[in-house]
Amino acid sequence: MLRTRVAVKTILPEFAADPTAMERFRREVLLARRVTHLNVCRMFELYEGVDARGERLSFLSMELLFGETLAQRLVRTGPIASHELLVLLRQIAEGLEAMHVQDVIHRDFKPANVFLVRRAAETPGHHGNVSVRAVITDFGIARALRSSSSHEQDASVTSRMGFIGTPAYMAPEQLIGGTLSAATDIYALGVMLYEALTGTVPFSGETAIEAAMKRLHQPPPMPSSLVKNLDPRWDAAILRCLEREPPKRFRSVLDVVRAVGQQTLDPRKAVAVLGFRNLAGRQDGAWLSMALVEMLTRELHEASQTLRALPAEEVSRAQRALALGAHDTLPSEVLERLRDSTGAQLALLGSYLCLGPGASSSLRLALRVQDTSSGEVVVTFAAKGTVGELQEMASRAGAELRASLTAPAKPAE
Repeated sequence: MLRTRVAVKTILPEFAADPTAMERFRREVLLARRVTHLNVCRMFELYEGVDARGERLSFLSMELLFGETLAQRLVRTGPIASHELLVLLRQIAEGLEAMHVQDVIHRDFKPANVFLVRRAAETPGHHGNVSVRAVITDFGIARALRSSSSHEQDASVTSRMGFIGTPAYMAPEQLIGGTLSAATDIYALGVMLYEALTGTVPFSGETAIEAAMKRLHQPPPMPSSLVKNLDPRWDAAILRCLEREPPKRFRSVLDVVRAVGQQTLDPRKAVAVLGFRNLAGRQDGAWLSMALVEMLTRELHEASQTLRALPAEEVSRAQRALALGAHDTLPSEVLERLRDSTGAQLALLGSYLCLGPGASSSLRLALRVQDTSSGEVVVTFAAKGTVGELQEMASRAGAELRASLTAPAKPAE
């Protein structure tokens, strides 16, 4: 036995008793299991058995999460500041994109299905600053796991109306029985962002269905009409998510992050210091990559008025999500995904060649900085020395990188 703690969710008896519905549910679970991402709740197995009363019992084992939902957080603290929401948006967008790449549509995306996991709870003995991991839950399975009480304003309306979703967050095409796509989740994301910033959903009414139907005929109020000094990019991004026609919305959830932009969070240039490629492939030299990351991150902090080195934990999370190893250079599409997930405007990467284990062993560095928007290499640095001179070489590299990255742009001739 692996002795791993998991969450168990039972399937509604009326749903489990329907062979056709259960077969479709099995297919959805198999499809959803293909999504493996840090910001998506993992699903393990679907079980069927008999309980103590001899009645049929079906349940699903899932990743066990500690924390609170975004819905609970909004009730507890009220609206979220835009700079904090941007951090959550990046993670949520990564999770939704991982689902959409696998052709999985959530169909019931809302704050109650975004779990905010306290990282300290994930790391026993952790005593540092507690950060949050946003995790998307209950995708593709809401129909079987959630009841449809007509007395609850936020209830799923699956069994009563024949489709999956929660009225307050449903896209127009869901209301009229149209084709669902990634754009359907993007609409729900827009509603969630609206609520997180303003404390209210964009459409309200005497009943949930009445409020949902308003979106077919009325434009939503501007978020900035409810939030003072809101960056206009939030207005533009949210209202585009809430377009009635799916083609008018963003092409992908990552485009939502791009539309809001890094400047909402911090005016400094954000630099992601990635791992460095070990050209010799010697295991006794692998530690040099980690040492270089730490040293160069510290060097870039010296230009803290103009540059912002992203935390190593945030960069590592993005590298795992993108399955990104050590490279000399990265293609534009990978840099774009890195920018969307971390907000990095620049990526520092490169390679090193070390031919021996000792301090006197020859060491060559080749570093480059790429612009994550254009893919262009904007700065390069090369140096030769020994392993014992690593700190000195990193200091020289840091000085040149700071000078080049903070220098004013030259006027075009």
